[in-house]
Amino acid sequence: MEKVSVIIEWCNTNTGFISAILACLSLIVSIVAIGISIHVSRLPYVKKLLVKPTYYFTVPATDEGLSVTATNVGSRPIHIEHLGFMIKDRTIQNLDTISKSQITLTVSESTTQYFENTAFRSQVKALSQGKNVFIYAYAKDSEGTTYKVPFIRAKEFLNQRGKVI
Repeated sequence: MEKVSVIIEWCNTNTGFISAILACLSLIVSIVAIGISIHVSRLPYVKKLLVKPTYYFTVPATDEGLSVTATNVGSRPIHIEHLGFMIKDRTIQNLDTISKSQITLTVSESTTQYFENTAFRSQVKALSQGKNVFIYAYAKDSEGTTYKVPFIRAKEFLNQRGKVI
């Protein structure tokens, strides 16, 4: 009890001490409030793209291959310029349907590019040059942002005996 009365007496004799503490606390609260308001103001402009590689086949079994799907999971539209696969710094794109993938995706919209198995396999063989490099699902938007997702190693893909499934 005696220690508390000493602290109270010291605070009473040093009148600027409590004012300094209150000023520091109000400064900290102001900085936190500014940070939160900046974060909240940026939320409507979040750009995020989900890129997903998959295998596909048709029933009856007339066609099989790979596909890349890009889905806009952000909160603003994104214009896709390139969608395909990437080995090292080289891209593999389906030139027959490239115009269908160069679109603007609104929120929650997606687009898919399909790659026939035989043609894709020959491109992987040429670009990997026998090295065990990763094949990435790849998308690039109009602002230059590149989205890459690891898919499979080139040697592992080529050793699947001609079948993707």
